[in-house]
Amino acid sequence: MSTEPLDIAPTRRGVHERLAALGPVAAPPPFNPRRTLPLKVEFVRQLRRRRTQLTLLILLVLPIVVALAFKVGGNGRSNGSSSSSARVALATKGAGNFAMFT
Repeated sequence: MSTEPLDIAPTRRGVHERLAALGPVAAPPPFNPRRTLPLKVEFVRQLRRRRTQLTLLILLVLPIVVALAFKVGGNGRSNGSSSSSARVALATKGAGNFAMFT
């Protein structure tokens, strides 16, 4: 087997020596509240992100899907088991029960 380093290695020879030669890292500047972005800007930035939009869409659609599942699947009898239908009936009586059941 060859002892040569692979070309796909994450670092190359001499990198650590060059980093050490740069010297100590300067301390970050102190916190200044006037240099931060306003809350409105951060809020708008979050709303423009695709992952935030998808999360909000899922949060809006999921309760509707669950309610439809209870509406469609709640009427059938499952092999004469009245306990499961009683639980579904209890879950659909109110919002608190529905949240606890799901």
